[in-house]
Amino acid sequence: MREIKFRGISEDNSEWVYGYYLSDIATTIIPYAIYAKQKFHKVVPESIGQFTGLHDKNGKEIYEGDILKCDGLRIVIQYSGCAFEGRYLGPQKDLWSPIRNNNYLQWVVIGNIHQNPELLKP
Repeated sequence: MREIKFRGISEDNSEWVYGYYLSDIATTIIPYAIYAKQKFHKVVPESIGQFTGLHDKNGKEIYEGDILKCDGLRIVIQYSGCAFEGRYLGPQKDLWSPIRNNNYLQWVVIGNIHQNPELLKP
């Protein structure tokens, strides 16, 4: 069974916070928060992404919003409502690839959509 955890960019210092996602904490005192290291961290809502349960070929965790590369192809990881998928960037942009552990062992996380938007361009 995969670990259910999330990440989000801290509003305090713009660094990633990894932990449990909580929304509408204490009647919206903290509308979007990640609970990590025994504390609530307010995060940028658009930056929140779930851990896929998979790792790239270097052992790095793959999260929703990550951009991966292999043999010149790039994909962005998205959640389709029932499963994580990789959407190809560039000429293959209409193609989707379901995420399976065996087909992601050769991919490398090269960035994410929040901090590296230039990687989304073909």
